[in-house]
Amino acid sequence: MKECQEIRNLYSKLLKTDIHYFPEKGTCVNVCKEQGVYIIYDSDENTVLHVGTTKTAKKGLNQKINNHRNGNSSFSKKYLKPNKIDLANGNIF
Repeated sequence: MKECQEIRNLYSKLLKTDIHYFPEKGTCVNVCKEQGVYIIYDSDENTVLHVGTTKTAKKGLNQKINNHRNGNSSFSKKYLKPNKIDLANGNIF
């Protein structure tokens, strides 16, 4: 299989995964401890805010989502905070 087709297949598979809402701060994210790729959308599901990977997160997706929501990631520091976006306010991943 060509690389472009493999990427299309993986992207299609990613879009078919479950949608999760960011929980409120102070609550635990308990979605997946595995490594992978994720997409963060705005609350209307119309705009992609971020596409990321969990390759450096020892606790997989749970850790990355917690880091973004709690302001402990470069994405949250460089994009979310300056634009006054609170992920726990209806945004999804």
